[in-house]
Amino acid sequence: KNRISLKLLVKKMKEPFFESLRTGSIDAAYVYTEKSCVRMLGMDQHFVDAALPPGLLLYMPISTIAVVIFTVYAAGINGIRPDMVWYLLMLLLAITLSSAAPPLPGCSLLSYVAIFQQLGIPNYVMIAAMMADMILGIAAVAVNQSLLQVELLLQAHRMGMIDYAVLESGASRETAKKNRKKG
Repeated sequence: KNRISLKLLVKKMKEPFFESLRTGSIDAAYVYTEKSCVRMLGMDQHFVDAALPPGLLLYMPISTIAVVIFTVYAAGINGIRPDMVWYLLMLLLAITLSSAAPPLPGCSLLSYVAIFQQLGIPNYVMIAAMMADMILGIAAVAVNQSLLQVELLLQAHRMGMIDYAVLESGASRETAKKNRKKG
C-alpha cells in the first residue's frame, strides 16, 4: 500500500483537485479525475470506467462530516441537549442524505433542512448553514473527489488493477511506457 510517497501522490492528483476547486463541480473536473486515475496513478481503464462515476455521486465523506459537525454545533448554540437516539438519528440522516444529494456546492442545504426539521433545530439556523455551505462547499467537493481517488487506488491495489511502474514513477502512463521500452 505504501508504494508511492505522499508528495508524489499529491503531485499526481493535483490537477483534478484544483479543477474541482476552481469550478466547484466534479462534473467539470471528471475528465481530469479520470485522466489522473488512469494516466497518473496507473489504474486499469475498465476499473476506472466502472468505479469512478458512482463513486463521484456517492462518496462524500467530507460533506457528511461537515453536516454532522454543523448540526451538533447548531444544536449546542440553540440549547438542545442531544441524547443517544438524537445522535443516531442525526448520523443516519446525514449519511443517507449526503449519499442522496448530488455532489455540488449548495446541495448540502437540502440535507440541513431535513435534519434540522427532524431534530428540532430552529429554521433561522439555516442562514448560518447557508453561509457555511457557500464558504466550505466548494472545498468539500474538491476534497471528496481527491479522497475518492485514494479510495479507488486502494481498491485497485487490492484487486491487482494497477500498473505499478506508472504509479511509482513521477511521470504519466505514456512516459512510463516509453521508459520501459528504452530500459
